[in-house]
Amino acid sequence: MKLTATEKLKQLFDDNEVNFMDELINENTGECVVIGYGTVEGIPVWAFSQNISEKSGSFGAAHGKKIRKVFENAIKTGTPVVGIYDSFGGAVTEGVQTLEAYGELIKSANRLSGIAPYISVISGSCAGCATVASMTSDFIIMNKEAELFLNPKAVFKGEAAEKAGLVQLLSEDDSDALDKTRELLSRLPINNLSGLPAYEDTCKESFGNNVLENVFDDDSILYLNEGFGEEVQCGFALINGESCAFVNAVGELDADCCEKILKTVSFCDSFNIPLVTFIDSGEFAGEGADIIKKSAKLAGAYAEASNVKVSVITGKAYGAVYVALAGKSSNSDEVFALEDSYIGVLNPETAVALMCGDKINKDKTREEVEKEYKQDFDAQAALKGGYIDAVVTSENMRNKIYAALEVFAGKRVDSLPKKHSNILM
Repeated sequence: MKLTATEKLKQLFDDNEVNFMDELINENTGECVVIGYGTVEGIPVWAFSQNISEKSGSFGAAHGKKIRKVFENAIKTGTPVVGIYDSFGGAVTEGVQTLEAYGELIKSANRLSGIAPYISVISGSCAGCATVASMTSDFIIMNKEAELFLNPKAVFKGEAAEKAGLVQLLSEDDSDALDKTRELLSRLPINNLSGLPAYEDTCKESFGNNVLENVFDDDSILYLNEGFGEEVQCGFALINGESCAFVNAVGELDADCCEKILKTVSFCDSFNIPLVTFIDSGEFAGEGADIIKKSAKLAGAYAEASNVKVSVITGKAYGAVYVALAGKSSNSDEVFALEDSYIGVLNPETAVALMCGDKINKDKTREEVEKEYKQDFDAQAALKGGYIDAVVTSENMRNKIYAALEVFAGKRVDSLPKKHSNILM
């Protein structure tokens, strides 16, 4: 169902209560956007909703001024912003004024970044400079019937936008998009100085078929970017009622997987959200330069992040994947591994081929030699070497992870004075 700009804000906020602002600014493009504030699941939030029914939602100086007010107030108060995009583009008649207004919007969003969460909802059309503005947000939720494009030659809709990694959540319609926005906000801190939400009524009564279902509270997992970098699962969950983020890396990790993980790590670090990384992967996939650059950026992101980080090796972790995602020396506060995990420099097949070929004979098959080799690099061997902190079982993994998150909750890290690392650039 298509909602009006005002109806969208009402559905976003608790009890449909919106404190509208600047309602009388309706000259030129002022009437093309509605702004206000209220609470979402009890959290104070500022929001704007573009009004495509007025002048096609044209973005001009007055339009931009109203949205800028939303960001300025959010920066002052350290509260999240929700921007609902539905406009056919800039007010051409205003010329450079329109471009300046877009520039000010992007500048304001950049100032908010890392201070408070910013969620973009692509409700209808999001074109040209508005696409750039929406991409400055932390998360994008998109109506599957909406469209997103920088120029008309490359229009992204629905699953195409998701598979390209442009949006984190797809919705069936406007109403579903706003429900998903409310759910996502309920998992996030209000700002970079506030604590995480906690829920007393969550429980763990059943266990599923995968590691995430076994570790996190029932019905608490919120997956993001499901259609992008599909070898990796990322999102937010609850463990004993407390919020955290997760990365579950399984199989070969390509450039898209690296980008997906990197965004999760960077956001969690900005807002000091604990991150649990599960690893059952031994290789970065791809032969081009892109995977080399993306894997290096990913390793840099983990190394730079100062939030609480717990890694769990659930199958295999070797080579550059181990270094980037699981290495205790630079990345994780605690590293656990299941007993039958393999942790080494090379995959066992390659290692045996290079170093143990002479052991393969009529009395011992390649498979037997590989099994023996893997025993020398299993979880117990890593534990004896001090490279992991504990060997866990499927049954006690949840408790071990929760205990680690609790003990490191007060973690403080001193860093050298600098503006930022250049590894991520």
